[in-house]
Parts: sequence; structure tokens; C-alpha cells
Amino acid sequence: MSEVRDIYDKNRIKTGIIKKREDILLEGEFYMASYVCLFNKNGEMLIQKRSPHKKGWPNVWDFSVGGCSVAGETSQQTAEREMNEEIGYKRNLANIQPNFSSNVMKGFFDFYLIDESINIECLTLQSIEIEQVKWASKDEIHELLDKRQFMPHDKSLIEKCFELKHTILP
Repeated sequence: MSEVRDIYDKNRIKTGIIKKREDILLEGEFYMASYVCLFNKNGEMLIQKRSPHKKGWPNVWDFSVGGCSVAGETSQQTAEREMNEEIGYKRNLANIQPNFSSNVMKGFFDFYLIDESINIECLTLQSIEIEQVKWASKDEIHELLDKRQFMPHDKSLIEKCFELKHTILP
């Protein structure tokens, strides 16, 4: 069964249209996604290596967790679901606003920065999505980007995550 998602207008207002994930978005149609960046006490970000079986960007590293919202979900619910599905980590985000949003092409991407020194040995990775996880510094992530071993995010997005982590998290 195919995932369905709510479609938003340019002002991030639901249009009432619901489309399958694989459907092409028309001009003026947007979707929502959430990313969670988990940081440890050393200021490192948990990153995930995508499974070799993933359709898009197999075998490359990415943020801790992330994915598209399904129809009816809030940004917080998407972030919670993705954490639980991808790495087996449960965290209630109901009363937490995203730390920032990024409008990318056809999507609104909400970023949640969470300060949690979790034991990665205790995580349950969803093998169809994730091959492994590790803690990485900003410099290590930049190096992976330079080697094209990290999702092709702009370096300024990585910088923003680390900068905001140091200014808004303990």
C-alpha cells in the first residue's frame, strides 16, 4: 500500500488534496517532512547510513532520522514516528516546536535538534532503511559531504544545525 500525504500551498496551508507519495506534485503544491538531529554531550550528531536497498541515495550518510509526513500527521508526529521506526527511539515531541524550517524545492522541512546522549548500542535499526548509525562531529560530516558520502545537503544546513545546537540547547 502506498503512503499518502497532505498537500500544502506556498503558505504552508493544507489544500485538502491528498496524494500518493509517488505522485508528481503540480506547480504550487508542497509536502511536509521532519528531520531530527540528535546530539550527544560531546556536541556530536548521530548520523545514519542509509541501507543499500533504499531507492534514493543508498549507502550514504544522513541526519539522525527523517522522512515525509503522512496524511493527517503534524510535524511533531512525523518526527516521533520516524525516530521510532528508523532507530527504535521513543520521544514525545507534542509540545516542542521545530528549531527551524527549511523550504526546499517542493517541501517544507522541519528540523528538531535534540540533546540526548543515547547509547547507540541500544537502538533498534530498521534494516530496510538504515545500515548503521554513529556519532559524528561537524568536521566529519563536512568530510563525508566532500567525499559525496553524505546526502547532498548544503554545508550551510549542517552549519546551522551545529550553530543552533550550541545556542539553544544546554
